Amino acid sequence: MLEVKQVRKYSIAKYPSGNYQEPPGHLLPEFLKDSALAAAMMLLVESCGTTTGGIPNAPEMVTETEARSIVNRVLQNNGITWQNDAPLTLSFGSGDTVHLVVDGYNDSLRVGYEYANDNDYATFTPRVTAALDSLAKAQGPYIEVMGEINRYEHSNYEQLLEMSMQQFLDTLRAHGVI
Repeated sequence: MLEVKQVRKYSIAKYPSGNYQEPPGHLLPEFLKDSALAAAMMLLVESCGTTTGGIPNAPEMVTETEARSIVNRVLQNNGITWQNDAPLTLSFGSGDTVHLVVDGYNDSLRVGYEYANDNDYATFTPRVTAALDSLAKAQGPYIEVMGEINRYEHSNYEQLLEMSMQQFLDTLRAHGVI
């Protein structure tokens, strides 16, 4: 540790060689003060009514709740009952399985749908979607995966969702699945 001495008179300035370090004794109260301030700010932000977890939908995107109500209306008009948030396991081979939760599913018909928004893209990857498409062309299950819809790009998004689901059901009906 460097020792500091008072100099009364000098003609040439002399500076200490090496690095001078403050004793760490005073840092602890500042650290606690800063962490308390940070904790208080986090509590303040949390109390403002914001939600944590997941990515909130942008206001221009059709929400999953809106899409479910539209698609469920089409299913109901076609006389199909369904289970909301149904678990489904997809196997890619030995030890390689993916557990999905689809928005709606009829177990006896093996027909379902998923409106994939930002929160679902981690599960419904291109690999999973391609596997579901290939299963739908074979023995099933028959899952319609619909991508997120921008309400400003598609002002008639309700019609778009209705037509998409109705075409899916009509195709299954033509192949004798329903």
